Amino acid sequence: MEKIPFVINDLVLFEEFCNLKCQYCEGFCPSEYKFQIKDGRLVLPESWKTKVAQLGLKDQIPENPNIDDLFDLGLEVARRTREVFDVTVLKLSGGEIFLNHHLIDFLRRIHSDYLAVQLLTNGTLFTERDIDLIAELENVYFQISLDHHNFERNRTRTDSPKLHQRVLRNICYIQERNLGLEINCVITRTNIGGLGEFLSYLNKGNTIIFPRPVRGKPKETLGAILEQLGTLKTILDNYDQYQEILPSRVYLEKVIELMESNQREQDCYVPFFVLGTNNYGQINTCTCSGELPLIGSVFNLEDRAREHLSEQKQYNPKSRLRPCKDCINQYGIFDLYVKGLISNDELVKIPTFQYPGVIERTKAIKNKLLKTNR
Repeated sequence: MEKIPFVINDLVLFEEFCNLKCQYCEGFCPSEYKFQIKDGRLVLPESWKTKVAQLGLKDQIPENPNIDDLFDLGLEVARRTREVFDVTVLKLSGGEIFLNHHLIDFLRRIHSDYLAVQLLTNGTLFTERDIDLIAELENVYFQISLDHHNFERNRTRTDSPKLHQRVLRNICYIQERNLGLEINCVITRTNIGGLGEFLSYLNKGNTIIFPRPVRGKPKETLGAILEQLGTLKTILDNYDQYQEILPSRVYLEKVIELMESNQREQDCYVPFFVLGTNNYGQINTCTCSGELPLIGSVFNLEDRAREHLSEQKQYNPKSRLRPCKDCINQYGIFDLYVKGLISNDELVKIPTFQYPGVIERTKAIKNKLLKTNR
């Protein structure tokens, strides 16, 4: 049976655990999970054991697992996923994946199955030595979450100056090694005034920054207010100064439009380019929202779900679903690409698209969507 093509498999490996509690992160605020280890085993709530039983995974993972057990399950999920789907880039995210001190060993086992592997991390738990070892794999690159190089403007992420400085050192070394680096930057009322300085600070090496607004309820207290949007408009007016560090002019235009109107107007094609899976094999309608329906499981994907995914019928790109009304992030480049607002040359500025074959896959999916008038 022919495999279903995607550009990226966004595999959330360690979703319950993170060493930071970013103020705008709805996924972990509040949370019943705390990263605790007792006698070498993770301390997990009863709800986790109930979930594993309901998903039929009791034979796949011990009732009291250690970290490696969870990542072994993730390895099996990735293997099952490859049986059905043909993806060019594997993205590994959490929580915080570097809480697993054996992550590099895990990467050695899996990286050659893909054209590239992207690591989404908060950048606090690895060292220059780890970066050197990852660089040896040759097709692994980084996506780091950071809102500003100034500690006070980054306080929505961490209250620790020590951790903040560690992230900056790691970013600097990644840039020195000229590894691909994408920065996720959440625009808050705290950091928006210094965004231009942040762009200038990062503007070196193979780096692209994706600014994006706060989503959901945290936006009420943390989101930038309309009076502050002049900063973004000034950056847009001086786009040539920042063109090496920003993905495209139109991306920033769409961010500003959304922040002004508080309502997404553009069609969304992300679910056709990015396959969202998690540590337990569940397939999401969209990796950007846990509120949309699940499609199925890689452990037992029903024929109807497989057909919908193959024929690109699992989602209506023109829908304006409630969880998506204030959503724009790095995956928004796919929406702009389908609409012809971003060129191949602009995509290649982004590390994800610099690996041979990724652009070709992206173009093929776009052409299929256009042929079916999706």
